[in-house]
Amino acid sequence: LPGEDVDALLSHADLALYAAKSAGRNEVRFFTADMASNTRRRVAVEEGLRDAVARGQFRLVFQPKIAMRSRRVLGFEALLRWRHPLLGDVAPSEFIPIAEDSGQMAAIGQWVLNTACREAAAWPVPRRIRRSSSSRGSPASSPERSRWRPASTSR
Repeated sequence: LPGEDVDALLSHADLALYAAKSAGRNEVRFFTADMASNTRRRVAVEEGLRDAVARGQFRLVFQPKIAMRSRRVLGFEALLRWRHPLLGDVAPSEFIPIAEDSGQMAAIGQWVLNTACREAAAWPVPRRIRRSSSSRGSPASSPERSRWRPASTSR
């Protein structure tokens, strides 16, 4: 690109190489400005996740699980939400894979489990909760951690 310095050109080449490798074998990718902005966004999300728990940026929302025939509430699924002070609301589909890739999911998952149990234990009617988890093989997605559990602070 005219006017670009050598470092910028090498950085652009690295981004295009990474995109080609991610696309699969025998793929070619040319640098686009979107590659740079996507990388900046990913870095911002990863850095923001590092202290999101400590800064109180996560919250849980509870979605009822209802039996179709009886319409009885079976329990609730705890869904993780994140509001970053600069990025705004970040979708779980964006931040969970980044948290898994960067090794932060175990700490976040522990916060979810502790918070869900603490909040559910304060409900007037005992209910079961289920933490929604990813499917990428992290500890958060193991079968024993995703079963319905009675709301309690003793787990």
